[in-house]
Amino acid sequence: MRLDTLAFLKRNPTVVLCIFILLHTIVLSYFAILRHHAFMSTAWDLGIYEQVLWSTVNTGRLFWYTPEIVINPSCCFFGIHFSPILFLVLPVYALFQTTESLLVLQVFFLAVGAVPLYKLAIYETYSPKQALIFASLYLVYPPIHGVAFFDFHVQAFLPFLFFSAFYYFKKEEWGKYFLFIVLSLMVIEFVPLIVVFFGLYGLWTKKKKIFDLVRTSDFKELLSNKGVFFCSFTILLGLIWFIVARNVISGINPSAPPHPNWETFGDPIHNLPEFVFNVLANPIKTLEVVFTPIGQKAVYIFGLFAPLAFLSFLDLPSLMIGAPWFLVAFLSNYASYYAPIGYQYVAFVVPFVFISAVYGVKRLFSVVHRFGFCKKLGVVFAKFAVSQPWRTLSILFLIFIVAIAYVKVLDIFVTVPLVTEHNRVAEYFTKLIPSNASVLTQNDLFPHLSRRLYAYVEAFNQSFPSNLAFDYVLIDTNTPWYTASFEKLVCNLTRNGTFGLQYAADGMWLLKKNYTGEIFYPIQNGVLVNFHNQGLLMKLFDDVSMIDEPIYENVTSSTCCSSGFNLSHKCGVTGFFALVFEGWLYSPISGNYSFQMESIAGSSQFFLDNGEVLLSINTTSYETDCVTVRLEKGFHSIKIKYIRESYSFPFVCLLWKPPWEINMMEIQSSFLYPKILPDTSSPFLNMNWDSGFKCPFALIDQKHLSVLINGGIYAFSSGVYRFRVLTGGYTSLFIDATLVYSSFRNSSQTEFEVFLSRGTHTIQIDHMSIQGNSRLSLMWQPPGSERLDEIPSSNLSWKEG
Repeated sequence: MRLDTLAFLKRNPTVVLCIFILLHTIVLSYFAILRHHAFMSTAWDLGIYEQVLWSTVNTGRLFWYTPEIVINPSCCFFGIHFSPILFLVLPVYALFQTTESLLVLQVFFLAVGAVPLYKLAIYETYSPKQALIFASLYLVYPPIHGVAFFDFHVQAFLPFLFFSAFYYFKKEEWGKYFLFIVLSLMVIEFVPLIVVFFGLYGLWTKKKKIFDLVRTSDFKELLSNKGVFFCSFTILLGLIWFIVARNVISGINPSAPPHPNWETFGDPIHNLPEFVFNVLANPIKTLEVVFTPIGQKAVYIFGLFAPLAFLSFLDLPSLMIGAPWFLVAFLSNYASYYAPIGYQYVAFVVPFVFISAVYGVKRLFSVVHRFGFCKKLGVVFAKFAVSQPWRTLSILFLIFIVAIAYVKVLDIFVTVPLVTEHNRVAEYFTKLIPSNASVLTQNDLFPHLSRRLYAYVEAFNQSFPSNLAFDYVLIDTNTPWYTASFEKLVCNLTRNGTFGLQYAADGMWLLKKNYTGEIFYPIQNGVLVNFHNQGLLMKLFDDVSMIDEPIYENVTSSTCCSSGFNLSHKCGVTGFFALVFEGWLYSPISGNYSFQMESIAGSSQFFLDNGEVLLSINTTSYETDCVTVRLEKGFHSIKIKYIRESYSFPFVCLLWKPPWEINMMEIQSSFLYPKILPDTSSPFLNMNWDSGFKCPFALIDQKHLSVLINGGIYAFSSGVYRFRVLTGGYTSLFIDATLVYSSFRNSSQTEFEVFLSRGTHTIQIDHMSIQGNSRLSLMWQPPGSERLDEIPSSNLSWKEG
């Protein structure tokens, strides 16, 4: 039975091709969908295309979308790209209104591009086996996989359409040829330039016939020649379509700016004549731009042509149909245009890379046959070639070597998308937003929120219109798409009271307009992280009695203040004044703490836990005696009063010596807080996070923050547990209220062992960041394990308080 099946497949390569296409569609669709659920898709362009299709199907607004409202106030997709092919996608999406349907549709159309390529190869080589090889190479071609995995783009239709148009061009079936040419033109506004070169290629293939008719002045025959006429009409059609496309775009969106991806010579879409003139008028500059950066563009050439052994260069005329894209890509300042894998842009030229390879092989065989040197090689390797095992092994070894070289040169790193617990939390947050509500979010979250009329995305530092209104803001501070510009925007929206925090979990934050209720934490596992801003509240009074309201107040990060007195001049205070610092001092461990007050030109007082500790009334000497008190772990209220009583240079400073230090020093902001209650709280799924120099949330000062972490850790068996702490600040760890690690005492120690009985144990971590570098990682090695691992969220539980 097995032999019969193999024999059948050998006799029917078309069946084999269909199986390959089916497998290709299933496998790549699975990974494309998995990638989307792992939040690796983006607004540009999966989110945009889905909003465009969803709005048309469900609201009647033609191709409405909102992410590019700044550069396209019309909110019609045709104001940026002219893609009538979307009309043909609409019925499919109307039946299957899911993101997954778009991803499967894209993969399917990329896969069926192998069919016209297969038919073309049979037509030119008369060899089904050779045709099957070309079709198979196309299906495993890495640049095509890059198109399949990168969101959804209309360029994915081009390989099938261009292969089909070329096949029917060669067969001179002009009706079918123009059907696929028109469908290609409908994809995007750049395609007409390639179609023009399609017509030029057709004239080139008929150049001998044209020259003969021109030489004999037989213009009647020339005009009546179908091939010449239809190729000329193709050129004319491409030019007219290009003009129409540009007029449609500019008519819908007159304010559309030139694309920034062509800074040197101008935008070839918005102003093609200017682009061509600038390129021709500056030949030296053109060559410089074409070959810069030489490394990336060499890798682009290698990535496109190496899988076909560079056979495409043996037939340059057919390869040059794609010349418009090669030219504008190499003259662009946008590296993605000349990236061989990972973007949709290779779809403009991949069909011609394969078509030229088909003709390149045909030409190579013709040359080999003409000179006959293959016969000598055949004699040498005849015996070797007869052996089927050796031949198979040799081919597999050659493929392996080529594949290794390809992966090495292109630095390909393949990973299977993993849907994490954090991704599931993010998916839950997107479902918390009502379907009819407007939302502002970031690039990687937008595709999961695009099935609504008003969804906006912050990306690429774009500025929003002042009248833009939205009901919710959803951010994920764990991803690179939470940019500094978005952070600033969210800070403004939060601090001015326009938006209030409604849900928080694992770095996900959902804000609702005018919300003032309690914060909900929609996860059970993990630890509760309380975020605190650091510093003390400083108040400046223009009278020493401090009866009236302060003329200035702000949070300062230090108990030593001389530069702060510059504020007195800015506020118009030149004589005597009073300064008050108040807030909370956090002692991370219990022990003896020593304090010392320094002041000049006035008297100062220091109050600790509402009791006066130090008093200085000497205006010439600035140092008081040292006072030592025992402080228990936790918050302690502090207050410093300073009254300027002379015209000498004013100065006040409170120093301390905590248990882990040997000398008096300035109290760092890490231990000073304007209030006890956290500025915001959220449960986190694990104990491994790094917010770097970004705010963990808008209400938190990225330069001066602390996190106090509480929760429970479950030990599934009794024994000795090894822990490792990696921190970018001051950190202490308590298990069952016992201090087991402190970077205050030994900052070089990162690992320690603790005996834990089976069951749940309380855990508390005090982490004070230094200059905004908030990094903390806690790993464990349970009994019986051979390595340190991240503590699973299933072993962590949190509770408020």
